[in-house]
Amino acid sequence: MKTWPLALLGARRLRVISVTHAQTTLDPDAPDAGAGFQPQLTHLPISLEEVTASPEERGGIWFRFFNSCNLRCSYCDEPTLPAHPVNAELALATLAQLRRQGFDHITLSGGEPTLLRQLPRFVEQLRAAGFSWISVATNGHALRDPAFVQALVDTGVKELYMSVHGADADAATGTTGKQGYWEALETALANVQATAGARVHLGLNHVITTLSVGKLATLAQLACRYGARSLQLSLMEQYVPDHPSTVLMPRLADFSGELPQVRDRLQEAGIAFSLEGIPPCHLLGLEMHYLDFRRSRTSHARVVYQSDGDTDVVQLTRGASRDMEKVFSPRCDTCLYRSHCCGVHHSYMSTHGADDLIPVGHAQIAMRQEQRS
Repeated sequence: MKTWPLALLGARRLRVISVTHAQTTLDPDAPDAGAGFQPQLTHLPISLEEVTASPEERGGIWFRFFNSCNLRCSYCDEPTLPAHPVNAELALATLAQLRRQGFDHITLSGGEPTLLRQLPRFVEQLRAAGFSWISVATNGHALRDPAFVQALVDTGVKELYMSVHGADADAATGTTGKQGYWEALETALANVQATAGARVHLGLNHVITTLSVGKLATLAQLACRYGARSLQLSLMEQYVPDHPSTVLMPRLADFSGELPQVRDRLQEAGIAFSLEGIPPCHLLGLEMHYLDFRRSRTSHARVVYQSDGDTDVVQLTRGASRDMEKVFSPRCDTCLYRSHCCGVHHSYMSTHGADDLIPVGHAQIAMRQEQRS
C-alpha cells in the first residue's frame, strides 16, 4: 500500500465556497424512490477571510489528506475515488489563517491519514499554529506500532477516533476482506491504552451492517475493555447508486432492540454513547444519544478541507447541521420529532422503503414517560 510524504504533490490553487442545502421529502411509493437522488446544494464563492467562527459556533475543520486507504471495506466508496492529495504547504498556510479566524478544533482524516509518513510532524505544525484540539480519524492499522502512537501523543493529538469494522472477527473479515483485521485492531487498542492512557480521548465508531446485527453488545464490551471514552454507532449509508453493498444495509427494526443493552453497559462504565443516522422513531428512550438531534439544535461553523484534483477546496457550512442526502417519508410530517429528525439516507429509502418509519405520537411519548416513572 502506498504511503505519502509530507510534501504532497497536490493542488497549488485554493477555492473557497459556502454551501447551503435543503432537506427533501420523497414519496416512498414512487417506483424510483431514492434512485438517482441529487442533493439540493447551493455553492457560493466567498473569500477565505469570510470563513470565520465565533466562540459560540464551536467551529471545527474536517481535513482530508487524500482518498487513499489501506482497507477495502465492502460498503465504502473511497476505493473508487482518485487519490487527490492536498498540497501540504498550501494547507498549512490556510489552516493557520483559519485558526486565527476562530477555528480551534481539527480532525485529520482521509482515506486513511496514517498513510502520511510524517503525520506526527504535521500535527506538530498544527499545534504550533495554535489548534487546541487535534483529532485523528483512523482505522487504527498503523497504531499497532507503539512508537507511532507515542509520536502522535507527544506531538499533540488529543483524540484518536478509531473505526471498528465489524462486531467480531468473522464480521470484521467479511466487512474489510482482510484476514487478521480483528486481531490487529485489538493490538492497536491495547497500544493506545498502554501508551496514551488518559492523555488521549479514545473514541470508537462502528457502522451498523447486517453483519453486526445481533452482536452490538460486543462493541460495548470492546469499549470497556480498552478504556474508550466514547462509542458511536452509525447506520450504514451508501452514496454510490446501485452499489452491491446495499445488501449489507440492515432494516432499522432488525437492530434497534439491541441499543438499550448497549447504552446500559456503557453507562455503567461511564462511556459516552451516541447514535447517528438512526431516526428517533426507533430511539424511544434513547433520544438524548441521537447525535443528529443535537446537531440540529446547535449552531456550528464547519469547514471541510480537501482536494478535487487540481484545486484545494475550503467548504464552509454554517448553522444547524442537516445532512443534504437525508430524506423523509410524507407520513413523517405527522411525527412529533419531525422538526428535529434528520431523516434516513436516501439509500435506505431506495433499499427498504418507508415501512420502518413510524410517526411518533403523544401515545408513544406518554407510554415512554410512564415506563420511566
